[in-house]
Amino acid sequence: MKRKERWYWAGALLCILSLLVVSSAVAQEKEVITLNLGCCAQLRRGELDGDYAFELQRLIETYTNGRVKFKMFGIGEVHQNFVQQALATRAGEWDACVNPLPYFGIEAGIFTGLMIQIGLDEKTLQENTRKWFADPSGGGVFKRLVKEKGGTIVYLGYSMPYGTWINTKAESLADWKKLKLRAVAGAKEFMMYNRSLGGVPVTTTAEEAPMALKTGVVDGTSTAWNFFYDQSMYSLARLYWPRNLTPCIVGHFGMFSNKAWDRLPPDIQKIIQEKVTPEMEKYTYDYYSKKVSEYSDKIAAKTTVYKLSDDRIKEIREAFKVEQYPYYESLNPEMFGVWKKILGIK
Repeated sequence: MKRKERWYWAGALLCILSLLVVSSAVAQEKEVITLNLGCCAQLRRGELDGDYAFELQRLIETYTNGRVKFKMFGIGEVHQNFVQQALATRAGEWDACVNPLPYFGIEAGIFTGLMIQIGLDEKTLQENTRKWFADPSGGGVFKRLVKEKGGTIVYLGYSMPYGTWINTKAESLADWKKLKLRAVAGAKEFMMYNRSLGGVPVTTTAEEAPMALKTGVVDGTSTAWNFFYDQSMYSLARLYWPRNLTPCIVGHFGMFSNKAWDRLPPDIQKIIQEKVTPEMEKYTYDYYSKKVSEYSDKIAAKTTVYKLSDDRIKEIREAFKVEQYPYYESLNPEMFGVWKKILGIK
């Protein structure tokens, strides 16, 4: 082979190699990571969990320029219920989940639904939760515990307040002692909450709750505002709403399984932490503020609203100190200590 031909073939080989390198880089840059994102409710616009899921999808796909994509699912499409979905995410069998908090483990989940804030307005409940999330000994420990259980929190947000509805206008302790109050099966904090009110706890599953209320098996129920209204529970009996008996707002977070989080390149993890997290937390804060007003008006139109006396509220708070405070403190003294500081508990 002539010298000129050798140079020609060497040049051609170099060109081919360069094209391969460039093609590989372009392919790598365009690689799309597709993950399953489950919503612990119906995946619908206009509903809290559904709107949160769609906003998380939008922010992550936008900020990563489409490098991360989500297949979106609601309850019933893959998992029978929210418990299964949350546990599947925790185990790494599912990639990401919106609002698994109540079913993620009592060690990590209980504190953002802390039922010791009777008598406070919803804005104060929200601000207290926000302070707790921001504290290294509150939200910081919470994140660490979730991480140890198998999940990486990508935002901490706000769900609806809890309320209590009863079929009679109970005011005094003597009135409340006559009431059978629905408690979530297996949830110790609901049992204690109902006993602190003076009522008799009766456990039912979520599926049994409407019929129990309709048939008089229970005289009242405590649940999130949006669930109460969206499930038309106000239509099951004539119900009274003690308006200042709002014990907490339900904690909420968006979570990747550790397995799915570790699949993401470091630059994408950084984008989510620095861009998506603050925007999602602002979105849930603003959304909560708007929905509280809407649901308050809608529920008030369907129930009979009244307020417990200051003396009755004080009585309930004292009952909390006896039963609930030791329980929460036993779960994690550090996290509960932050709540005590926020609420001025001595």
